Amino acid sequence: MTKVVDNFDSVIKRIKNQISDDKIKRRVVNRLASYELAKIVFRTQEKGLDYLNRPFIPYSAGYKKRSKKVADHVTLTDKGHMFNSLAYRSIGNGAELYFRQYQQNKKAYYHDMGIGRLPKRSFFRLSKPEKDILLSTFSKEYAKELKSVIR
Repeated sequence: MTKVVDNFDSVIKRIKNQISDDKIKRRVVNRLASYELAKIVFRTQEKGLDYLNRPFIPYSAGYKKRSKKVADHVTLTDKGHMFNSLAYRSIGNGAELYFRQYQQNKKAYYHDMGIGRLPKRSFFRLSKPEKDILLSTFSKEYAKELKSVIR
C-alpha cells in the first residue's frame, strides 16, 4: 500500500529552514575554528614549523645563551603568554582567530612579519592543504549536523 504524504509542503519548508539555520553553521564553524587554533599551536610549538611546514629560522646564539628554556627547535614560546592569549570568536557566518591581549597581538605580528630584529617566522595562517581540509571537514560536519536535526 502506498503511503500518502499530506504534509509534504511543511516537511520541505522545515528542511529548507534547517539548511539555512545559522545556529548549525555557527556550531560547525566554531568547531573548525577550534581545530584551526589547535593546528597552529601544535605546528608552531610542538613541531617548530611555519604554515608551509618549513622549519623556523633558528634562534640566534645570543638568545640561546640568555634563555634558559630553549627547545631543540623554535617554538615562539618564552613564557607562554602569546599562545595563552590566542582565541577565536564568531563573526557573521564565520570565525576569527585573534590574540585577546594587545601586547600579545603585537608580539605575534612582529614574529609573523619579521619586524625589528626578529626574523620572519610565518605561523599565524593556514596553508592551502590545511584550508582544503577545513573546507572538506566543514562540508562533512555540516551534513552530519543537518542529518541530526532533520530526523
